[in-house]
Amino acid sequence: MRLRHIAVAVAIALTGVASQAKTEDLGALTAAGASFGNTLNSLLGWGTFTDYYTFSLGNDSGAVGTTVTYDSILQDLTIKSVGIESYSDGWVGIGSKDYSANVFSFSGLGAGAYRLVVNGAVGFQIDLRDGFKPASYQGTIQSIASPAPEPGTLAMALVGLVGVSFAALRRKRS
Repeated sequence: MRLRHIAVAVAIALTGVASQAKTEDLGALTAAGASFGNTLNSLLGWGTFTDYYTFSLGNDSGAVGTTVTYDSILQDLTIKSVGIESYSDGWVGIGSKDYSANVFSFSGLGAGAYRLVVNGAVGFQIDLRDGFKPASYQGTIQSIASPAPEPGTLAMALVGLVGVSFAALRRKRS
């Protein structure tokens, strides 16, 4: 009877959630970037996870990043998607990317508070090449400036506007 209770407890432990949701503040995001990541707490923690990394942008820009995963002897960690949310009276999703190439990017972000949302799963595997360590992932994210027109482009646009205005004025006089 006691052995059955132990077996049930082990089965419940093995089917649990891989990790508690991690929330970390990355601060003001710059071109130098910030690091993020999570190490799963248990060697036998299989299931799904969602981690949150808050950051702020001081001006209009975009964000780019990359991640790398580390599997363990009994865990296979996969990042399924990376999303971004903005804050305005609560967190609101504004973009999500299916994740397959270990890179992500979000453009057209204004100044404000944002949250990077990393969704993944940890499944069972047996890989004797890996050491006895928990599965984990690490990543970096950095801001990229929104493209601004070059001075030459602005000058050409101004010359064109003056030319069109002059032609319209001349046509009106005729």
